[in-house]
Amino acid sequence: MITVEINTAKFDATLRDFSQRLGIALPQVVKVEAKALMAEVIKWTPPFKAGKAKGSARDIGKEAVSHNIRRAIYPLVESEWRNPKIKDAISMEDETALAAILKNSRGRAANATFAGFNPSRHKDARDSRGRVNKPTRVFTFAADSHASYTKTMQSRVGMAKGSWAAAYEAAGGKTPAWMKKAASQASKGPSTFINNLADPVKPSMSITSTALGVRGNDKLKSQINFALNLRSKAMASKFKRMLSDPIKYKNLYEQYK
Repeated sequence: MITVEINTAKFDATLRDFSQRLGIALPQVVKVEAKALMAEVIKWTPPFKAGKAKGSARDIGKEAVSHNIRRAIYPLVESEWRNPKIKDAISMEDETALAAILKNSRGRAANATFAGFNPSRHKDARDSRGRVNKPTRVFTFAADSHASYTKTMQSRVGMAKGSWAAAYEAAGGKTPAWMKKAASQASKGPSTFINNLADPVKPSMSITSTALGVRGNDKLKSQINFALNLRSKAMASKFKRMLSDPIKYKNLYEQYK
């Protein structure tokens, strides 16, 4: 289990300052901003879209998984090759013939070696972020085993993101069905959510997430801190608008009722 400790002192101070200077009850500020913060955490928990990438975040994540596994050990599939001699060698699983044909090849086939399929080849090739940075040039005839392993690993895409789903919905948010399904596969139970807004001195919301797919403490911590910083900046911007013209920005005040 991975446990991280996040220093929220700055964010907590922002919440209190926001409440006091705008005259909004602190429990209401905590309620609205905790939900907004969780939305940011979910957004920046992989998989997520970057730049002009096409497709859903989940599809992009699944494609990334497939790409990384192929970099670690490449499946030999006849339909992916044009050379009839290569197709025949793959069909017959003739390593000697295929090695001779590929000896002077370029690209992914250059200096190729062959091995049986083993999940450890993928796991050992990954870096701390779970990525395979460059092709190992190891090929395997066990394409079926490779495809089965890829499907299993792809089924885990979204588990970390989905692990926040139950708690986020308990706070009033909405999540797509695929995230909830991923969450159900991630652990024995959903994320937990504790509403402690009734505390007059320290109103709070507590969230616990358990899931596969988190690569390490530092990665998880950086994701949450990034979300905290984004939300703090958004609150500061909102605060300036609300304070500058309460009538014009009446709709922002309405959020906290």
